[in-house]
Amino acid sequence: MINPKPGEELPEPLADLQAQYRDDWSIWTSQGDDAGFVSRCYATRLARLTDDQIGNGLAETLEAQTPDKLSTLLALQVERAQDLAERRGHA
Repeated sequence: MINPKPGEELPEPLADLQAQYRDDWSIWTSQGDDAGFVSRCYATRLARLTDDQIGNGLAETLEAQTPDKLSTLLALQVERAQDLAERRGHA
């Protein structure tokens, strides 16, 4: 199940991540269940990536066990995108 459902808000601190990355990423979670499935945090990029961008380490979707780990992955994606832009002369 994907959270938040329409009309619901993301839990903190994921709401803060969504506010910080709202122009580039959609933040969401999966909901755990009674069968032992553990809730996970996700970020899906809003823009499509080229094969070159993907080949250079940019991801369309990120997955983490905690909001802190997702925050770290998002920051790494920003850094990789900036590095790639600089190498391509687009910074």
